[in-house]
Amino acid sequence: MQAELCVLRSSLSSSDDAKWETKVFPLQYQYDDLHYDFLNWEVDGVVPFKNALCWVNYCRGILFFDGVFEDRPKVSYIRLPLDTYFRGTGTDADARKGMYRGLCVTEGGHRLVFVDVARHDGKCYGPRMPNTGFTLTSRTLKMTGNCTTPWEWNQDAVVTSDELWHANTMESLPRDIVMLPLLSMDKANVAHLSMLDWDGGRFSLVSIDLSNMQVMGPVITYLEGEDDTADADIVKTKQVLCAHFIPSEFPKFLDLRERENHP
Repeated sequence: MQAELCVLRSSLSSSDDAKWETKVFPLQYQYDDLHYDFLNWEVDGVVPFKNALCWVNYCRGILFFDGVFEDRPKVSYIRLPLDTYFRGTGTDADARKGMYRGLCVTEGGHRLVFVDVARHDGKCYGPRMPNTGFTLTSRTLKMTGNCTTPWEWNQDAVVTSDELWHANTMESLPRDIVMLPLLSMDKANVAHLSMLDWDGGRFSLVSIDLSNMQVMGPVITYLEGEDDTADADIVKTKQVLCAHFIPSEFPKFLDLRERENHP
């Protein structure tokens, strides 16, 4: 099996000289059958990691292009360690399952971590069923150097909703499903999560320290839902699609705290 990479080559002298170049590379994998993995394959996101680019499908796996800026990058397919709680098949169901998964770069760009929120009620969308919760699991990708199994997923943390709800009051952490998991770019134990009011469309953000189960600061309202008239389009889109957030940070040389003290 092979992977095809399309590269846009541009000239420094003129933008009109830009040309598309197609390269084909052998695809490395450690599985017996990849038929289902690439059936109706769609890319949910692209995550840069060190000298690699990761094209991720949150219901299948990762196309890992290592040395993507080199003449002959090493291309691997790595399956994601997915949960078994979800029911439902098809493109629409797959898109909604991706709302509960996140591929994150953390610890200053040195670790690639997959975070999975498994709903115990098996639903892909909507409020949780009574007397159910979720399990949040994070796993780090490790390159082993072994020719037979060149990579593996190492489990970092497993946190259940019961543990989180026991450690935090209902005011500090509403008893609902969390989604769109994103780890801190610096600390692998800090998870940024989203919560959706399924009826009104209110969208909130919460940060949790997975090492001690404690909520870090108050729950922040990101979108007011149906009452948010200023951003009606984004409210409607966010409620339907629930796209993943893109991590970013201010440049290190900007000391915003000092600027606040000396305007």
